[in-house]
Amino acid sequence: MIILTVNWLLVFAIFWTYHHGLHAPAEKQLSFFGGWTRLLLASLLSVRIGILIVTWPYRLLWHSWQVALLFAILIIIELSFRRKRLSFGSPRLARWSQVGVGLLLLAMPW
Repeated sequence: MIILTVNWLLVFAIFWTYHHGLHAPAEKQLSFFGGWTRLLLASLLSVRIGILIVTWPYRLLWHSWQVALLFAILIIIELSFRRKRLSFGSPRLARWSQVGVGLLLLAMPW
């Protein structure tokens, strides 16, 4: 129960920092929120890998799918922060990537 609560808190914190990072008006704020988003995502990924190791023979495919989704989320986040950093990207693309990451985080089977 505690791990599930921590997972949901990390998901909401990732979404909050990702939103503020994509809508940051300055490079300094983008770097700050981008770093926090990466740190929170890495901690969520490490929790999921730990759960995968603990429940190895029982639910291998289920937890492997969750880890694969988190890697996909990591790739989307890195690409959107790179685009924002290079050109302060298009708001429409930022909105769609934010919606995609939010849906992947919320639709992930917990």
